[in-house]
Amino acid sequence: MISIVGGLIGIAFGFSLSRIIAAAAGWSTEVTSGSIAVAFGVSVAIGLVFGIYPAVQAAKLDPIEAIRYE
Repeated sequence: MISIVGGLIGIAFGFSLSRIIAAAAGWSTEVTSGSIAVAFGVSVAIGLVFGIYPAVQAAKLDPIEAIRYE
């Protein structure tokens, strides 16, 4: 859920920033649906990998040993 919300915030921020830069510099910018999909997909994939991998590693540990280690 955090990855999805972060991805949506990033899309809104990127779209807004491209409009601001285009207006300030006089450039013509275009935000395509493909670039939005790729950015959102990368955001979700990173969130899943860095969320699931530590959870799987922690699930493999014996609870007593994990507490004793720290």
